[in-house]
Amino acid sequence: MTVSDNMRIDMEQVLVRLGILPHQIGYTYILKGLVLCLENSDHLRRITAGLYAAISAQSGASISAVERGIRGAIERAWSARVYNEMGDLFAAWVSRPNNGQFFAVLSSYLRFRWHGQGMN
Repeated sequence: MTVSDNMRIDMEQVLVRLGILPHQIGYTYILKGLVLCLENSDHLRRITAGLYAAISAQSGASISAVERGIRGAIERAWSARVYNEMGDLFAAWVSRPNNGQFFAVLSSYLRFRWHGQGMN
């Protein structure tokens, strides 16, 4: 799947509704990671060696900085889930999803959402 400009805008809006805001370091990494996962789902099976490395190459940050930024953004959004849509999307989750789970759920959600809107 090639991610269009409209899809990218929708991803940005979904991230903000989830409580992951543009001023957070992890926001850019998550956005890049979602694009990569949507374009090639193999990244969901190889988070550290595949996804983080690809984001790192695009961003000029270390793999550990990418992982830490993503984890931090998810943790902040999870802590505020009562006030944002994180609680809706991850309603069945008792504990915070790890980074790989977050990308898997969110990329599936976006694919389903766009299919319903005829965007894919």
